[in-house]
Amino acid sequence: MKGSLPNFEAGTEAVCQNVAFDTRWRRLTKAANTQFDDGSHNQAQRLYAQAIAEAETLFTKALQTGENCRAIPPMMIVSACNMARNYEAIPAPHSALSVFHQSLEFLVAVLQNGTAPPPLKAEIVRNIPQLTCEIAARKNMNIYDDLLIEALLRLAKSKVEAFLKQQMSVCAN
Repeated sequence: MKGSLPNFEAGTEAVCQNVAFDTRWRRLTKAANTQFDDGSHNQAQRLYAQAIAEAETLFTKALQTGENCRAIPPMMIVSACNMARNYEAIPAPHSALSVFHQSLEFLVAVLQNGTAPPPLKAEIVRNIPQLTCEIAARKNMNIYDDLLIEALLRLAKSKVEAFLKQQMSVCAN
């Protein structure tokens, strides 16, 4: 089963290289990846949930300080992908799609936050396509209902389009 699922260890490393400091998120993610690789999915799930919570905490800090805006959106996406991958291994595809949906909603909420620093918003817009690609990649996996994936992709598209239209109208005024 392990060989049939995408490996996000490289994604974790790529995100970590963009962060100039060692984070709790990095340690949690690496520990969760180890548990996943060992087949300890319950333990991996607990650690991935903590990594998602840490990414959310870092988002909150970025909203207040503007620090580390480039690294934080990929952290959230890698965390969502890791948790989804863990759910796929169980298999619990509805839970995996729920993680993607919650991550999308979280990122869009940060985009719509009037006080979010522009560099953070720019990084979210730059990284949301990666999240949608991860969702779309699930279409060919037999454990998913393609209609649910299509609905989630339409939701992602409509949320991002609404944000961009709103930004364009602000710029036009």
